[in-house]
Amino acid sequence: MKEGESMVYSIQNNTAELLTTEQYLTKYPFLCPYQPFVDTIKNHGINSCKADIFSDFICGTLLIPDKRNPAEKEFCLSYYLSKDLLVLIEDKKHINNLETIIEQRKIMNVSSLPQFLFLLAESLIKDDMVRLQDYETHLAEIEDVILSGKDLNMNHSLIDVRRKLLRINAYYQQLSDFGSELEENASDFFSPADIQHFSVLSNRAERLLNYTQFLREYALQIREMYQSQVDIKQNETMKILTVVTTIFFPLSLITGWYGMNFRNMPELRFPYSYFILIGICLIMVIAEIWFYKKKKWI
Repeated sequence: MKEGESMVYSIQNNTAELLTTEQYLTKYPFLCPYQPFVDTIKNHGINSCKADIFSDFICGTLLIPDKRNPAEKEFCLSYYLSKDLLVLIEDKKHINNLETIIEQRKIMNVSSLPQFLFLLAESLIKDDMVRLQDYETHLAEIEDVILSGKDLNMNHSLIDVRRKLLRINAYYQQLSDFGSELEENASDFFSPADIQHFSVLSNRAERLLNYTQFLREYALQIREMYQSQVDIKQNETMKILTVVTTIFFPLSLITGWYGMNFRNMPELRFPYSYFILIGICLIMVIAEIWFYKKKKWI
């Protein structure tokens, strides 16, 4: 799209237009009487997928996050749909990408404006299953690393994946509700064929939502497994410290006992007391180590 120009598509004697925010406010300043929709466009406040249905028009927003980095927005699309006009409003950053999608998917070759909107929304989630499978592969790799015990410092990576899946899950929930609301056709705005299209969109979003929830549960299981591995490692460390402490406790007792230095302690004057005490300590340590190994404590 060239600077200052809008894309216009002819759909069965009706019109679909792709505009930037500035173009829409200039060309159609009073088109939509629903003020929250106008305020959203003016303030660039798109933060969800939704549809506001009235008797003679439908307006709303579509927020499409980047599946690899859901904190970033891939598309922020506002739309206004009447019987003979569909206006799509995007920002300058993504409008050329949106135009490319419309042309590559041949969305302009449809029989109605609602079908145009459906195919556009459907095309924006067309490859999402493959992208979600990338998350599953990444989670499987994290699981393998944790199970191998090579690296238990995977918590930050796991938390990052879970946060991304949380955002994606919210997006699919909104998109499923969006499709269901249009499918209900409360104002008898759509034809039966159009209702069928939005039913397909709702079902597809629902499947993606279910898969995302499965991935979130998988990530939670890995998190629990990770915590178990950490606990096992900590228990092994505590076990070693306990054994070492137990081995040296009798030696500490002997040291404290003979550190009293009473005058009438006969061992203090015996010439071989020092060496005998060393031997006793060695025998005790060896006996304790043998006993712990027999019990498989070390």
